[in-house]
Amino acid sequence: MKYRTIGNTGVKVSEICWGTDMLGGLVSLQEAEQIIETLRHHGVNFLDTADAYQHGQSESLLGKLIQDDRNRWILATKTGNSRSSKDKGPFLTRDRILKGIQASLERLGTDYIDFYYLHSNDPNTLLIESVRAMGEVLTSGIVKFWGFSNYYAWQIAEIIRICDLEGIPRPVVAQTHYNILKRDAEREYLPACENFGIEVVCYAPLARGVLSGKYLLGAPPPKQSRQNLESTFTMKSEYHPESLKLAGKIKQHVESREIGPVQFAILWILQNMTVKSIVSGPRNVEQLLGYLKAFEYSFTEEDECFVESLIPAGQQIPVNHVNHFLPVMGRKLQKNI
Repeated sequence: MKYRTIGNTGVKVSEICWGTDMLGGLVSLQEAEQIIETLRHHGVNFLDTADAYQHGQSESLLGKLIQDDRNRWILATKTGNSRSSKDKGPFLTRDRILKGIQASLERLGTDYIDFYYLHSNDPNTLLIESVRAMGEVLTSGIVKFWGFSNYYAWQIAEIIRICDLEGIPRPVVAQTHYNILKRDAEREYLPACENFGIEVVCYAPLARGVLSGKYLLGAPPPKQSRQNLESTFTMKSEYHPESLKLAGKIKQHVESREIGPVQFAILWILQNMTVKSIVSGPRNVEQLLGYLKAFEYSFTEEDECFVESLIPAGQQIPVNHVNHFLPVMGRKLQKNI
């Protein structure tokens, strides 16, 4: 396993991070025990969860899995998303953040978090209130470093301005949706992070399984696939005829290279210098080993040119997709209209 350092923190994280959004849902505790043991064996040290995943069950089960060797792991969790349909927010007030971190610590069975994220933009809370609250949890010592996920690029600049003005440590890490089919982060999000020295951890590297090549255009999805088992907005954003068509072309390309489409998709992301780790969400050990096998191969200039010919920098499939977390704000009309 290879490791990359998060900024000037001195923290080295594995290039693969286990994302536990399905832990307690499609991933049972028994399956998770096998996954965590495989992660240990292969040197993976980075774990990602959130208080909203599986209504808190993800954190609780993950805490049990690592209770005997907590200090071996770099543990990240998040706050700021709804844990139930009845919870309408606001989600990132000072009170919610301070209570949220304590609840996460209790569920995880630990007295500190390595990376604590603001999970997504909360339009109902002033940004300065959220940033100040993160400063408080840092001062308390229960959080080592902080970051954010799913924010507008202009908000990244505003976060930095607030931190510098208030004397609050800057965020060191950011998460974003990024894969071969979703390159829109290259327009502003990734450049903003690079400009401010914020390292990036990306999620959905396989476009929720689309880039694995298992979904065929015009054919029903496999019975045990995520598309068959889930109906979430995240899956709907990936499962698209044009996406399936391009995934098929990628699969044909990689077959000539004697490399699998999963490994190809992982390696493509890791060529980006701004990206430090990839949040992967395997449902079983077999899928996990598919991710880890990526490190047996190398990515070539020919591969890079091939991807550019399919989806140029900054583009996404489908072209009209709008990130659920970052809706287009639209026009604000004059009152007399």
